[in-house]
Amino acid sequence: MKKIIILLFSLLILIGYSNKIEQNKIISDSNPEKTITKNEQLNEIVNNSEKLEEIINNNEKPKESANDASQTQYYKVVKVIDGDTITVNIDGTNEVIRIIGADTPETKDPRKLVECFGFEASEKAKELLSDQWVELESDQTQGNKDKYDRFLRYVRTKEGLFYNLEIIKQGYAHEYTYNLPYKYQKEFKEAELYARNNKLGLWADGACDIDDIPAQEVVSPATQEPMIEAQSEPSAVQSQCECLYNQYNCGDFITHAEAQRFMNAAAELVMMFIN
Repeated sequence: MKKIIILLFSLLILIGYSNKIEQNKIISDSNPEKTITKNEQLNEIVNNSEKLEEIINNNEKPKESANDASQTQYYKVVKVIDGDTITVNIDGTNEVIRIIGADTPETKDPRKLVECFGFEASEKAKELLSDQWVELESDQTQGNKDKYDRFLRYVRTKEGLFYNLEIIKQGYAHEYTYNLPYKYQKEFKEAELYARNNKLGLWADGACDIDDIPAQEVVSPATQEPMIEAQSEPSAVQSQCECLYNQYNCGDFITHAEAQRFMNAAAELVMMFIN
């Protein structure tokens, strides 16, 4: 429809200029200095038609609003809890965000001891997100919140860093699929493969190798004498233990084996007093 309007408009211009040519011809006969050739008139018509079409075509193109970039809503990160959990301020309220598709070693779960590379993952998260303004993207496949009432979101900084992807790609997190596939699952799995192949972060040689952990000086609760224990059992960063006495808890021991030895020693002391 717009093209038809252009053609009709151009035709009107041509007709108008044709009349003008005849008038100019009469004038030129009486004034040779102002003679304008027919070819010059036609060239002027063509040029004006092309300019007109260019203007109309430009008007047909969707205009980019100067405010398009400002339409994205950003929120201030007020706290980095650990590698996969942050707190942001949303409309004046601090809300906890659990990032989608990535799982970093645990550091804050009261039911668990600090896991291998958990501290490093938390520090990297602080480096990338502390005091940043971030965009939050939801994913219908994952729901709005998890069972702990945390918002499930993808996180991007104002500078364009896709945090969920980056923390996996740098080797500080595993790709994590909860129940259903999610929007960026393919990209996140590829990021983990990249980190594995390049031995980055927790995938580096010896990063979480129990044999590389030096012997720890442990004080026996029974004798209060220092002794050196080599770690031959799985580290506490990979194991959970349950302590039955209130005097000590799991955090007081480096390994599950140490906790078990203490429990056995305590039981022996009790038996000695009874006997």
